Amino acid sequence: MKVLNFPSAKMPLHAVFRQISKQIDTTIQVTEHQTFLYNVPTHYLVWVAALSANKIYTMDELPFLLRDYPMPKDLRGALRGAKNLGLLHISGQDVSLTETGKTAQNIIPVDLSRWTQIHLIVKQRNAPTLAEYEPVAAEFLKLLLLKSPIVNMLIEALNSLPEKAVTFDKLAQTCDTLDHIRTVVFFFNPETVPLFSTEDGEIIWSKVDPAYYRSTTYLQYKSILKHAGILIATALGGSTSKNYMPEKDIWTLRISD
Repeated sequence: MKVLNFPSAKMPLHAVFRQISKQIDTTIQVTEHQTFLYNVPTHYLVWVAALSANKIYTMDELPFLLRDYPMPKDLRGALRGAKNLGLLHISGQDVSLTETGKTAQNIIPVDLSRWTQIHLIVKQRNAPTLAEYEPVAAEFLKLLLLKSPIVNMLIEALNSLPEKAVTFDKLAQTCDTLDHIRTVVFFFNPETVPLFSTEDGEIIWSKVDPAYYRSTTYLQYKSILKHAGILIATALGGSTSKNYMPEKDIWTLRISD
């Protein structure tokens, strides 16, 4: 028997699968357990100095390792941030440096007292950013952040604008033209999405209220990008969702020298 015509290979659900996969991946990146809790990255980078390579620590040991550093008593936010950057491996109650974290020990400061000094400087209002005060550590942080599809989306959006700067609401609109799924998940609180979306998922921008935006995006995430030297330090549009004004929140890409 001879087959006259071979049917073309088709995967009708492939596009749908990729879309769902991207949405799940993005959601994981910006959930409470994967985003940044603190405005300064020192609480995340300090683990490189506090932990020894090739050693596994228990959670109970960690406070003693950081007794000379001004770390909050609840370490979970700092641990999550360091894990999000790829510096730590956390399994149950065990914590250790990843290969990236071990490599960082050859690049950024490993003196705990030095990190205490850095933190006390950069955390101040109107203080120099990490990029200005400790540029090598900031460049390393930037490399870690550039592994994120979200960070690359933000950079692409800002690069597409003549002034490399835009208000937060316009940034969201620009990102939406590049990657709709990541825009919705990264910029907005999930429970508010039905309030401004069509049945097809399209955003009706006139229905977007400032309170719908994620505060962790325009506060903590923006601050981390600033300290990494990706963004220029600019004024915020407000400190809480109640008084937030996205039209006054300017995001400006820092042009590399």
